[in-house]
Amino acid sequence: GAVPTIAEARSPRFRPELTDATQVAGPLEQHDTAARRRKLLSSTSNASVSTFESGYNGWNTTTFTRHSGSTPTANTGPTSGAEGSEYYLYAETSSPNDHDVLFDVSRHFTEPVIAIDFSYHMYGADAGTAWLKGSVDGTQYTTLWSRTGNSGDSWHDVSVFPSTDGGVDYHYLQFSYESGGGEEGDFAIDNIGATVTAYILGETSGFEPDEEVAWNGWATFDGTQSFNWMMGATSTDNTGPSYAATGSYYAQAETSTPNIGTVFTMWQDFDDGYLNPVKYVSFDYHMYGSDVGVLEIQTASTDGITWTTGWTKTGNQADLWHSATCQIDSSVDPRMVRIYYTSGTGELGDIGIDNIEVSRTFSCDLDCTNLDTNFEPSANLGPWTLTET
Repeated sequence: GAVPTIAEARSPRFRPELTDATQVAGPLEQHDTAARRRKLLSSTSNASVSTFESGYNGWNTTTFTRHSGSTPTANTGPTSGAEGSEYYLYAETSSPNDHDVLFDVSRHFTEPVIAIDFSYHMYGADAGTAWLKGSVDGTQYTTLWSRTGNSGDSWHDVSVFPSTDGGVDYHYLQFSYESGGGEEGDFAIDNIGATVTAYILGETSGFEPDEEVAWNGWATFDGTQSFNWMMGATSTDNTGPSYAATGSYYAQAETSTPNIGTVFTMWQDFDDGYLNPVKYVSFDYHMYGSDVGVLEIQTASTDGITWTTGWTKTGNQADLWHSATCQIDSSVDPRMVRIYYTSGTGELGDIGIDNIEVSRTFSCDLDCTNLDTNFEPSANLGPWTLTET
Protein backbone atom coordinates (compact mmCIF):
# COMPACT_ATOMS: atom_id res chain seq x y z
CA GLY A 1 0.00 0.00 0.00
CA ALA A 2 2.89 2.40 -0.53
CA VAL A 3 1.89 5.83 -1.74
CA PRO A 4 3.34 6.60 -5.20
CA THR A 5 5.62 9.56 -5.66
CA ILE A 6 4.50 12.41 -7.91
CA ALA A 7 6.74 11.08 -10.70
CA GLU A 8 5.27 7.58 -10.30
CA ALA A 9 1.72 8.93 -10.29
CA ARG A 10 2.38 10.49 -13.69
CA SER A 11 3.90 7.27 -15.05
CA PRO A 12 1.88 5.08 -17.47
CA ARG A 13 2.47 2.16 -15.07
CA PHE A 14 -0.02 3.75 -12.71
CA ARG A 15 -2.61 4.52 -15.39
CA PRO A 16 -5.96 2.68 -15.12
CA GLU A 17 -6.48 0.18 -17.94
CA LEU A 18 -9.16 1.07 -20.48
CA THR A 19 -11.70 -1.66 -19.79
CA ASP A 20 -14.95 -0.48 -21.33
CA ALA A 21 -16.15 1.90 -24.05
CA THR A 22 -19.46 3.28 -22.91
CA GLN A 23 -21.93 6.11 -23.05
CA VAL A 24 -23.18 7.73 -19.90
CA ALA A 25 -26.83 7.87 -18.97
CA GLY A 26 -26.27 10.98 -16.82
CA PRO A 27 -25.14 12.14 -13.42
CA LEU A 28 -26.80 10.70 -10.34
CA GLU A 29 -26.39 10.33 -6.63
CA GLN A 30 -27.87 7.37 -4.82
CA HIS A 31 -27.80 6.27 -1.20
CA ASP A 32 -28.18 2.50 -1.58
CA THR A 33 -24.68 1.07 -1.82
CA ALA A 34 -26.05 -2.39 -2.63
CA ALA A 35 -27.49 -1.02 -5.87
CA ARG A 36 -24.03 -0.40 -7.30
CA ARG A 37 -23.85 2.37 -9.86
CA ARG A 38 -20.89 0.77 -11.56
CA LYS A 39 -22.98 0.15 -14.68
CA LEU A 40 -24.45 3.62 -14.70
CA LEU A 41 -22.19 3.86 -17.71
CA SER A 42 -23.85 1.52 -20.21
CA SER A 43 -23.48 1.44 -23.98
CA THR A 44 -26.45 2.88 -25.85
CA SER A 45 -25.26 4.02 -29.26
CA ASN A 46 -26.27 1.97 -32.29
CA ALA A 47 -26.78 4.76 -34.82
CA SER A 48 -25.46 5.22 -38.35
CA VAL A 49 -24.94 7.99 -40.88
CA SER A 50 -28.32 9.24 -42.13
CA THR A 51 -28.48 8.37 -45.83
CA PHE A 52 -32.32 8.17 -45.93
CA GLU A 53 -32.17 5.08 -48.13
CA SER A 54 -34.46 3.16 -45.78
CA GLY A 55 -36.32 5.88 -43.92
CA TYR A 56 -35.81 9.09 -41.98
CA ASN A 57 -33.06 7.60 -39.75
CA GLY A 58 -34.29 9.23 -36.56
CA TRP A 59 -34.88 12.70 -38.04
CA ASN A 60 -38.28 14.27 -37.34
CA THR A 61 -40.10 16.55 -39.77
CA THR A 62 -43.53 17.48 -41.06
CA THR A 63 -42.25 19.72 -43.85
CA PHE A 64 -39.26 18.03 -45.52
CA THR A 65 -40.02 15.16 -47.90
CA ARG A 66 -38.07 11.94 -48.43
CA HIS A 67 -37.69 11.59 -52.18
CA SER A 68 -35.83 9.79 -54.97
CA GLY A 69 -35.08 10.99 -58.49
CA SER A 70 -35.73 14.53 -59.71
CA THR A 71 -37.96 16.99 -57.91
CA PRO A 72 -41.21 17.92 -59.74
CA THR A 73 -40.16 21.43 -60.77
CA ALA A 74 -37.73 22.07 -63.62
CA ASN A 75 -34.54 24.08 -63.07
CA THR A 76 -34.35 23.38 -59.34
CA GLY A 77 -33.58 20.53 -56.97
CA PRO A 78 -31.35 17.47 -57.43
CA THR A 79 -31.89 14.54 -59.78
CA SER A 80 -30.59 11.93 -57.29
CA GLY A 81 -29.18 11.64 -53.81
CA ALA A 82 -25.64 12.67 -52.95
CA GLU A 83 -22.86 10.52 -54.41
CA GLY A 84 -25.33 8.90 -56.80
CA SER A 85 -27.51 7.44 -54.05
CA GLU A 86 -31.27 7.15 -54.49
CA TYR A 87 -32.99 8.93 -51.58
CA TYR A 88 -32.60 12.31 -49.90
CA LEU A 89 -34.69 14.87 -47.96
CA TYR A 90 -35.86 18.03 -49.66
CA ALA A 91 -38.03 21.12 -49.28
CA GLU A 92 -40.59 21.46 -52.10
CA THR A 93 -41.11 25.13 -52.96
CA SER A 94 -43.89 24.90 -55.54
CA SER A 95 -46.96 27.03 -54.78
CA PRO A 96 -48.09 27.59 -52.04
CA ASN A 97 -44.62 27.03 -50.55
CA ASP A 98 -42.80 29.46 -52.82
CA HIS A 99 -42.67 32.59 -50.65
CA ASP A 100 -41.04 32.74 -47.18
CA VAL A 101 -42.23 29.31 -46.02
CA LEU A 102 -40.15 27.71 -43.26
CA PHE A 103 -39.16 24.02 -43.43
CA ASP A 104 -37.34 22.19 -40.64
CA VAL A 105 -36.09 18.71 -39.72
CA SER A 106 -34.50 17.86 -36.36
CA ARG A 107 -32.98 15.07 -34.34
CA HIS A 108 -32.09 14.45 -30.69
CA PHE A 109 -28.74 12.90 -29.72
CA THR A 110 -28.19 11.24 -26.34
CA GLU A 111 -24.59 12.46 -26.13
CA PRO A 112 -23.19 15.88 -27.13
CA VAL A 113 -22.52 16.42 -30.84
CA ILE A 114 -19.04 17.79 -31.53
CA ALA A 115 -18.92 17.55 -35.36
CA ILE A 116 -21.43 17.35 -38.23
CA ASP A 117 -20.83 16.35 -41.86
CA PHE A 118 -23.55 16.60 -44.49
CA SER A 119 -24.28 17.20 -48.17
CA TYR A 120 -26.68 19.86 -49.44
CA HIS A 121 -28.14 20.77 -52.84
CA MET A 122 -29.37 24.35 -53.32
CA TYR A 123 -30.10 24.96 -56.98
CA GLY A 124 -32.55 27.40 -58.54
CA ALA A 125 -33.06 31.07 -59.27
CA ASP A 126 -35.38 31.40 -56.26
CA ALA A 127 -33.22 29.58 -53.69
CA GLY A 128 -33.74 30.98 -50.20
CA THR A 129 -31.72 30.53 -46.99
CA ALA A 130 -30.67 27.33 -45.23
CA TRP A 131 -29.43 26.92 -41.65
CA LEU A 132 -27.93 24.21 -39.48
CA LYS A 133 -28.67 24.90 -35.82
CA GLY A 134 -27.78 23.30 -32.50
CA SER A 135 -29.57 23.29 -29.17
CA VAL A 136 -28.85 22.16 -25.63
CA ASP A 137 -32.45 21.34 -24.71
CA GLY A 138 -34.43 21.48 -27.99
CA THR A 139 -35.98 24.89 -27.27
CA GLN A 140 -33.40 27.59 -27.97
CA TYR A 141 -31.29 27.04 -31.10
CA THR A 142 -27.93 28.53 -32.12
CA THR A 143 -26.94 28.89 -35.78
CA LEU A 144 -23.91 26.75 -36.63
CA TRP A 145 -23.94 27.19 -40.45
CA SER A 146 -26.01 29.02 -43.06
CA ARG A 147 -26.15 29.52 -46.83
CA THR A 148 -28.25 31.85 -49.01
CA GLY A 149 -29.04 31.77 -52.74
CA ASN A 150 -28.32 29.57 -55.74
CA SER A 151 -25.27 27.29 -55.20
CA GLY A 152 -25.45 25.54 -58.57
CA ASP A 153 -26.77 22.21 -59.77
CA SER A 154 -24.52 19.96 -57.67
CA TRP A 155 -24.19 18.49 -54.21
CA HIS A 156 -21.85 20.25 -51.80
CA ASP A 157 -20.14 18.67 -48.76
CA VAL A 158 -19.89 20.56 -45.46
CA SER A 159 -18.18 19.85 -42.14
CA VAL A 160 -19.18 21.86 -39.07
CA PHE A 161 -17.46 21.80 -35.68
CA PRO A 162 -19.63 23.46 -33.03
CA SER A 163 -17.80 25.52 -30.43
CA THR A 164 -17.90 24.00 -26.95
CA ASP A 165 -16.76 27.21 -25.25
CA GLY A 166 -18.41 27.63 -21.87
CA GLY A 167 -19.22 23.94 -21.63
CA VAL A 168 -22.11 24.10 -24.15
CA ASP A 169 -23.22 20.62 -25.21
CA TYR A 170 -25.49 20.38 -28.27
CA HIS A 171 -27.87 17.43 -27.96
CA TYR A 172 -30.25 18.61 -30.73
CA LEU A 173 -29.58 19.40 -34.39
CA GLN A 174 -32.00 21.13 -36.75
CA PHE A 175 -31.82 21.90 -40.46
CA SER A 176 -34.07 24.81 -41.43
CA TYR A 177 -34.85 26.30 -44.81
CA GLU A 178 -36.86 29.38 -45.76
CA SER A 179 -38.06 29.49 -49.36
CA GLY A 180 -37.29 32.46 -51.58
CA GLY A 181 -39.46 34.40 -53.99
CA GLY A 182 -40.56 31.75 -56.49
CA GLU A 183 -40.99 28.05 -57.29
CA GLU A 184 -37.41 27.44 -58.43
CA GLY A 185 -36.08 27.20 -54.89
CA ASP A 186 -35.99 23.53 -53.82
CA PHE A 187 -33.40 22.63 -51.15
CA ALA A 188 -32.11 19.12 -50.34
CA ILE A 189 -29.89 17.44 -47.72
CA ASP A 190 -28.32 14.00 -47.57
CA ASN A 191 -25.64 11.89 -45.84
CA ILE A 192 -25.84 13.57 -42.44
CA GLY A 193 -23.11 12.23 -40.18
CA ALA A 194 -22.56 13.31 -36.58
CA THR A 195 -19.71 12.78 -34.20
CA VAL A 196 -20.80 12.41 -30.60
CA THR A 197 -18.89 12.34 -27.34
CA ALA A 198 -18.68 8.92 -25.74
CA TYR A 199 -16.84 7.81 -22.61
CA ILE A 200 -14.02 5.54 -21.59
CA LEU A 201 -14.45 4.09 -18.12
CA GLY A 202 -11.25 3.61 -16.16
CA GLU A 203 -10.42 0.88 -13.68
CA THR A 204 -11.97 1.22 -10.23
CA SER A 205 -9.68 2.45 -7.46
CA GLY A 206 -10.87 0.23 -4.62
CA PHE A 207 -7.63 0.44 -2.59
CA GLU A 208 -7.40 -3.36 -2.25
CA PRO A 209 -3.89 -4.87 -1.76
CA ASP A 210 -4.37 -7.35 -4.62
CA GLU A 211 -4.62 -4.48 -7.11
CA GLU A 212 -1.48 -3.45 -9.02
CA VAL A 213 -0.83 -0.71 -6.49
CA ALA A 214 -3.18 -0.27 -3.52
CA TRP A 215 -3.51 3.47 -4.22
CA ASN A 216 -4.13 2.93 -7.97
CA GLY A 217 -2.05 5.93 -8.95
CA TRP A 218 -3.58 8.32 -6.42
CA ALA A 219 -0.97 10.51 -4.73
CA THR A 220 -1.94 11.67 -1.26
CA PHE A 221 0.59 14.32 -0.38
CA ASP A 222 1.15 17.83 -1.73
CA GLY A 223 1.81 19.87 1.38
CA THR A 224 -1.53 18.89 2.95
CA GLN A 225 -2.45 16.08 5.34
CA SER A 226 -2.41 12.62 3.75
CA PHE A 227 -5.30 10.20 3.54
CA ASN A 228 -4.66 6.86 5.28
CA TRP A 229 -4.88 3.39 3.72
CA MET A 230 -7.42 1.84 6.08
CA MET A 231 -9.08 -1.47 6.91
CA GLY A 232 -11.90 -1.77 9.45
CA ALA A 233 -13.11 0.90 11.85
CA THR A 234 -11.40 4.21 12.47
CA SER A 235 -9.76 4.83 15.86
CA THR A 236 -12.36 7.30 17.16
CA ASP A 237 -15.87 6.30 18.24
CA ASN A 238 -18.96 7.91 16.69
CA THR A 239 -17.23 8.88 13.46
CA GLY A 240 -15.86 7.30 10.31
CA PRO A 241 -16.77 3.98 8.67
CA SER A 242 -16.45 0.57 10.28
CA TYR A 243 -15.74 -1.18 6.98
CA ALA A 244 -15.06 -0.47 3.31
CA ALA A 245 -17.84 0.18 0.81
CA THR A 246 -16.74 -3.01 -0.98
CA GLY A 247 -13.80 -5.25 -0.24
CA SER A 248 -11.69 -4.59 2.84
CA TYR A 249 -9.76 -1.36 2.30
CA TYR A 250 -10.59 2.31 1.75
CA ALA A 251 -8.96 5.76 1.99
CA GLN A 252 -9.59 7.55 5.29
CA ALA A 253 -9.13 11.05 6.67
CA GLU A 254 -8.24 10.84 10.37
CA THR A 255 -9.35 14.00 12.20
CA SER A 256 -8.11 13.33 15.72
CA THR A 257 -5.83 16.00 17.23
CA PRO A 258 -3.81 17.63 15.67
CA ASN A 259 -5.85 17.23 12.45
CA ILE A 260 -8.83 19.35 13.48
CA GLY A 261 -9.58 21.96 10.78
CA THR A 262 -7.06 20.32 8.46
CA VAL A 263 -7.09 19.91 4.67
CA PHE A 264 -6.67 16.34 3.31
CA THR A 265 -6.06 15.70 -0.40
CA MET A 266 -5.35 12.94 -2.86
CA TRP A 267 -4.99 13.51 -6.58
CA GLN A 268 -4.21 11.83 -9.89
CA ASP A 269 -3.13 13.10 -13.31
CA PHE A 270 -5.22 11.51 -16.10
CA ASP A 271 -3.53 13.28 -19.01
CA ASP A 272 -1.77 10.51 -20.94
CA GLY A 273 -1.34 12.44 -24.16
CA TYR A 274 -4.16 11.07 -26.30
CA LEU A 275 -7.42 10.88 -24.38
CA ASN A 276 -9.74 13.83 -24.03
CA PRO A 277 -10.63 15.49 -20.72
CA VAL A 278 -12.22 13.95 -17.65
CA LYS A 279 -16.03 13.95 -17.93
CA TYR A 280 -17.41 12.00 -14.94
CA VAL A 281 -16.09 11.02 -11.51
CA SER A 282 -17.95 8.27 -9.62
CA PHE A 283 -17.09 7.25 -6.06
CA ASP A 284 -18.34 6.03 -2.68
CA TYR A 285 -18.07 8.27 0.36
CA HIS A 286 -18.74 7.93 4.10
CA MET A 287 -19.24 11.13 6.13
CA TYR A 288 -20.32 10.32 9.68
CA GLY A 289 -19.76 12.40 12.81
CA SER A 290 -20.89 15.64 14.42
CA ASP A 291 -17.69 17.44 13.33
CA VAL A 292 -17.64 16.37 9.68
CA GLY A 293 -16.48 19.20 7.41
CA VAL A 294 -16.60 19.73 3.64
CA LEU A 295 -15.76 17.15 0.94
CA GLU A 296 -15.11 18.35 -2.63
CA ILE A 297 -14.30 16.76 -5.99
CA GLN A 298 -12.01 19.13 -7.89
CA THR A 299 -10.42 19.15 -11.34
CA ALA A 300 -7.60 21.07 -12.98
CA SER A 301 -5.79 21.25 -16.29
CA THR A 302 -2.33 19.73 -16.62
CA ASP A 303 -0.64 22.51 -14.67
CA GLY A 304 -2.41 21.50 -11.45
CA ILE A 305 -2.47 25.11 -10.30
CA THR A 306 -6.08 26.28 -10.63
CA TRP A 307 -8.61 23.78 -9.25
CA THR A 308 -12.34 23.91 -9.96
CA THR A 309 -14.91 22.28 -7.66
CA GLY A 310 -17.44 20.09 -9.47
CA TRP A 311 -19.16 18.44 -6.49
CA THR A 312 -19.39 19.16 -2.77
CA LYS A 313 -21.00 17.70 0.35
CA THR A 314 -21.02 19.21 3.84
CA GLY A 315 -21.64 17.79 7.30
CA ASN A 316 -22.87 14.53 8.83
CA GLN A 317 -24.43 12.17 6.27
CA ALA A 318 -25.14 9.31 8.75
CA ASP A 319 -23.22 6.10 9.42
CA LEU A 320 -23.43 4.55 5.96
CA TRP A 321 -21.73 4.59 2.59
CA HIS A 322 -23.20 6.70 -0.22
CA SER A 323 -22.49 6.66 -3.96
CA ALA A 324 -22.19 9.72 -6.17
CA THR A 325 -21.38 10.59 -9.76
CA CYS A 326 -20.50 14.16 -10.71
CA GLN A 327 -20.34 15.58 -14.23
CA ILE A 328 -17.27 17.72 -14.85
CA ASP A 329 -17.36 21.07 -16.66
CA SER A 330 -15.41 20.48 -19.90
CA SER A 331 -14.66 24.20 -20.35
CA VAL A 332 -11.83 24.00 -17.80
CA ASP A 333 -10.08 21.23 -19.82
CA PRO A 334 -10.00 18.89 -16.81
CA ARG A 335 -7.06 16.47 -16.85
CA MET A 336 -6.38 16.09 -13.13
CA VAL A 337 -8.78 15.01 -10.37
CA ARG A 338 -8.41 15.82 -6.67
CA ILE A 339 -10.33 14.59 -3.61
CA TYR A 340 -10.29 17.58 -1.22
CA TYR A 341 -11.55 17.36 2.36
CA THR A 342 -11.52 20.11 4.97
CA SER A 343 -12.17 18.68 8.44
CA GLY A 344 -14.46 20.39 10.91
CA THR A 345 -14.04 21.86 14.37
CA GLY A 346 -13.64 18.66 16.41
CA GLU A 347 -12.36 15.08 16.39
CA LEU A 348 -15.62 13.50 15.20
CA GLY A 349 -15.01 14.32 11.56
CA ASP A 350 -13.46 11.20 9.97
CA ILE A 351 -14.50 10.38 6.39
CA GLY A 352 -13.89 7.46 4.00
CA ILE A 353 -13.48 7.29 0.20
CA ASP A 354 -13.72 4.10 -1.86
CA ASN A 355 -14.28 2.80 -5.41
CA ILE A 356 -13.25 5.87 -7.41
CA GLU A 357 -13.98 5.64 -11.15
CA VAL A 358 -12.94 8.36 -13.60
CA SER A 359 -14.42 8.38 -17.12
CA ARG A 360 -12.87 10.40 -19.92
CA THR A 361 -14.26 11.49 -23.27
CA PHE A 362 -13.40 10.26 -26.73
CA SER A 363 -15.02 10.88 -30.10
CA CYS A 364 -16.86 8.31 -32.18
CA ASP A 365 -18.57 8.91 -35.51
CA LEU A 366 -22.14 7.71 -35.54
CA ASP A 367 -21.24 5.34 -38.35
CA CYS A 368 -19.41 3.36 -35.67
CA THR A 369 -22.10 0.72 -35.44
CA ASN A 370 -21.34 -0.69 -32.00
CA LEU A 371 -19.97 0.93 -28.86
CA ASP A 372 -21.03 -2.00 -26.67
CA THR A 373 -17.62 -3.61 -26.27
CA ASN A 374 -15.17 -4.16 -23.46
CA PHE A 375 -12.29 -4.73 -25.92
CA GLU A 376 -11.84 -8.34 -24.84
CA PRO A 377 -10.82 -10.85 -27.56
CA SER A 378 -14.32 -12.36 -27.48
CA ALA A 379 -16.11 -9.02 -27.72
CA ASN A 380 -17.99 -7.67 -30.72
CA LEU A 381 -15.50 -4.98 -31.69
CA GLY A 382 -17.60 -3.40 -34.43
CA PRO A 383 -15.34 -0.87 -36.20
CA TRP A 384 -12.60 -1.12 -33.53
CA THR A 385 -9.28 -2.95 -33.96
CA LEU A 386 -7.97 -4.87 -30.95
CA THR A 387 -4.30 -4.25 -30.15
CA GLU A 388 -2.61 -6.22 -27.41
CA THR A 389 0.47 -4.83 -25.65
